Amino acid sequence: MRTDSPSMPDRKKETKKLLLLVFLFAVALRLFTAIYYLNFDPHAQSVLDGKPFLGAGYSTDQIIGDRDSYNNLAQSVSYYGTLVPVAGSETHPPLYPLFLSVFYVLFGYHVYSFLIPQILLDSLNSILIFFLAQYLFVNRKISFISALFYACNPHFILTSIQLYSEALYFFLIIAVFLSFKELFLKYSMKNVVTCGIFMGLAALCRTIFLAFIPFALAWFVYAFRSLRKRMFSGLAVLCVTMLLLFAPWLARNYALFSRPVFSSDYSIVLAKSISLSDPDQAGKYLVNNRAPVSHFIRWALERPSRYLSATKRRFSTFFFDAYPQGVSGRHQFIANIIFYLIFPLGYIGLLVEAWRRQKLPLLIFLFIASTVFVHILTDIDGELRYRLPTEIFLGIFAWYGIMFLSYILRKEK
Repeated sequence: MRTDSPSMPDRKKETKKLLLLVFLFAVALRLFTAIYYLNFDPHAQSVLDGKPFLGAGYSTDQIIGDRDSYNNLAQSVSYYGTLVPVAGSETHPPLYPLFLSVFYVLFGYHVYSFLIPQILLDSLNSILIFFLAQYLFVNRKISFISALFYACNPHFILTSIQLYSEALYFFLIIAVFLSFKELFLKYSMKNVVTCGIFMGLAALCRTIFLAFIPFALAWFVYAFRSLRKRMFSGLAVLCVTMLLLFAPWLARNYALFSRPVFSSDYSIVLAKSISLSDPDQAGKYLVNNRAPVSHFIRWALERPSRYLSATKRRFSTFFFDAYPQGVSGRHQFIANIIFYLIFPLGYIGLLVEAWRRQKLPLLIFLFIASTVFVHILTDIDGELRYRLPTEIFLGIFAWYGIMFLSYILRKEK
């Protein structure tokens, strides 16, 4: 008896072909964007050492900000085998500089050394998005749309071709949720260790991920509470795995700063928050490599009106500004579409799933909440790229939000 529906093997082959096309499309978009920016845009700052990408007549500005620090740290590792502090206290978490240094050693100090691996990694992220969406919704159409949204999103394309840690960080946080997905399918210590490894690496890539870890541990207790003793043993293994990954970095910082701080980036973030009212005090803490957590808390309590005013401004920027900083006029149209259409639909889809007590969407909601609150409560720069980790998952849930709203409308009719 003939049937119009494809068999399971044929469906899998078709899915693999489509995923390959999505991957190649993502690579092509990023590569062509890089060629354009590095040859025809006079404001491009992603070229190493002022060298052109293709032509000899190209000139560029000096690498600045985070990109300069990442680049210098990576050179320190590739040339001297050690992470030497950059610009005094401003030392970033080690993973992204180590990632860069591997390719500097293999391919030399040139723009190709980081650009091609980073483009391939970020294009792979679009495929991982497909598998995460497939697990969340068991809907191939939503999964492919989510993967294409990531592949075509100008925000992800632009960060992937610069000396920013976003591509690697996005890979790790998607891997965190995929590893928890595997833990749902099969609860074993091996899968718990895998979750711990990806969580530890994500924190070593971007310090802000530390804010999510307490929420993730609380969620772990809730999600696997029915396992009782196995849950507690898994929780212990999860924590020990992360601590083992953190130990070398904490030991290095203790030897360097006389205290086991995770990253002196916290000094900069908190000092900038203090500087809203007391720039001299902030500068002193910044120079001395001290993470002024207690001073920051005391300052917030002593001057609550000024702190609340600054927090209100950051809240408004994060939730009501489509392009806070770092977006030129040509990208503002895209930023508006994503912000005013994708974000609301994404929050609708995510909250619906979290309200239904779906465990993985609840964990994703906690990740977004921790990212948002850290940026609101401390004075991290308002650049659009700091909001991108939330955009990954809101982009997935936006398509579910559309289906949910269409279902409600049909039901009303």
